[in-house]
Amino acid sequence: MTNQAEIVHSLSRENQESLDQNYKVLVVDDDRRLRSLLQRFLTSKQMQVEAVDSGSAMDRVLETTDVDLIVLDLMMPEEDGLSICKRLRADAVTTPIIMLTAKGSEEDRIKGLEVGADDYLPKPFNPNELIARIHSVLRRSQKDSQKMKVQISFDRFQYNVLQKNLMLNEKSISLTQLETEILAIFVDKPKMAVSTEDLAQHIQSISLEEQSISIEETIVQLQNILEEDPEEPKLLISIPSVGYMLNITV
Repeated sequence: MTNQAEIVHSLSRENQESLDQNYKVLVVDDDRRLRSLLQRFLTSKQMQVEAVDSGSAMDRVLETTDVDLIVLDLMMPEEDGLSICKRLRADAVTTPIIMLTAKGSEEDRIKGLEVGADDYLPKPFNPNELIARIHSVLRRSQKDSQKMKVQISFDRFQYNVLQKNLMLNEKSISLTQLETEILAIFVDKPKMAVSTEDLAQHIQSISLEEQSISIEETIVQLQNILEEDPEEPKLLISIPSVGYMLNITV
């Protein structure tokens, strides 16, 4: 039986760290009490949560709603989690899936992963472990999705990830080698603060300009290129005491 008291206890902890993104999560579990507790707990972590009791109810939600992740119970009477997961993957649904089950054997875990689950959590579980696994699975999913994109668009610009080529109105913008490398690092880490020390570690192989032009100066040059008003940057912004961030969604 799932440790429901532990979930309730976690709900009351005011010092739990909130998630920084408002993920949409779909919980599919025929256990009404657990479904309700998970919905309350994940909602307390700033997630948008739908909770249903069967695969058919899940299908109705997915017809009208895009979700970031599915928490799927293995043992359900109408259609079990393995069948649901296999069916979703056969229909080319790539939404990440974390499977919950009272069965903790390695064989069951392998079956779940083989049919397309992204992770597996045996009951009873610490709800904070579920949060950690959600974060981990979504980070992997977002990174994989980003790697698949060769051409991305943000604000007025287009950027070719493979060629490291920045374009405005489909015309290439001339960048120095150091500007090119620094912009590539920011594009690879959108909405993530990057310190100048981290930038230096990634570009230490660059030798043509780095001795005469500092990273800070190069970032100012990039702001002059990217920003409509470099005095009020909105794309390449400073994060006090941390570094800089490319404020885009890809």
